[in-house]
Amino acid sequence: MTQEHKGAAAGGKAGAGGKAGAGGTAGVGGTADVAGTAGAGGTAVDGGAPDDSMAAGGGAPGDGRTPGGPIWAQAIGRLAVARRLLVALDFDGTLAPLVEDPTKSRPVPAASAALERLSRIDRVQLALVSGRPAADLAQLARPPESTILIGSHGAERGRLSGGLAVLEPLVISPARAQRLGQISKALQELAATAAGAGAWVEAKPFAAVFHTRPMTDRARARELEAQAAKLGKALGGHLMPGKMVVEVSVLPVGKASALARLRRAADADRMVFAGDDTTDELALRTIHPPDLGLKVGPGPTTAELRLPDPAAVADFLADLATALESGGPRTPEAR
Repeated sequence: MTQEHKGAAAGGKAGAGGKAGAGGTAGVGGTADVAGTAGAGGTAVDGGAPDDSMAAGGGAPGDGRTPGGPIWAQAIGRLAVARRLLVALDFDGTLAPLVEDPTKSRPVPAASAALERLSRIDRVQLALVSGRPAADLAQLARPPESTILIGSHGAERGRLSGGLAVLEPLVISPARAQRLGQISKALQELAATAAGAGAWVEAKPFAAVFHTRPMTDRARARELEAQAAKLGKALGGHLMPGKMVVEVSVLPVGKASALARLRRAADADRMVFAGDDTTDELALRTIHPPDLGLKVGPGPTTAELRLPDPAAVADFLADLATALESGGPRTPEAR
């Protein structure tokens, strides 16, 4: 039988810097929807019943920013005891709302403020882990100088210096460069068949990305996405489907392996990762307590906690900063 934990009533108190609001309900072992509801078991894994309650309305009150009572506070308290904490975050859809024009994406101001606070805490290592090229990530996100930048789903790694990304050198072989050219050409030709409808191709250092977000005919968009995936696979690319995008890379990369490398390099005993897309879900599947996985927005997930939008992510990061700034109780194993 599934036991359910119910959130605190509005006006209650939550420890470890958390806030108690109109809390949600989470089934044990499931994903807790902050300000929403998760069914028993709560997540979809390899064909399981998806928890898509937020996409269907999910009972989330107001604008979805209300913290989720004790579930929220317990998660923050667990992270606050870390000797060394890695805070790794996706960008688009996580810190910044999704927009049709990727060049217009910006983090919500409250998220930028929370990142700045976290960057001043000695035992915290910040990292942005994105499918974007690292140079674009630095320009658009404008994170604190101490932030590690992981771009192109893990293919690029660097740091900020004077607001610019300084990347570790990575050179692809002539064969892979040739394959990337072939993939880009094929996707460009496909996009040309629906250019008036809004399909387009983004060039990345190690990948080509087929975008359909501007298209209003979603049935046609899905057909094109399927064709893009088929072309990419036929040409020997590594597929990374996302929300209204199909990315085809010439490198076998992924956020899960990028997070593992980040954790080792940071010597972190605890980690939190937040993401919204299918490429993030592959990484979220590898995260287990005492670490914390945060799913942003609707859709099936294996993450322990779900937040509705970037504004809620900003609230969570601000409360985490508050808990860490207070010193946070240390567990014996974290000392």
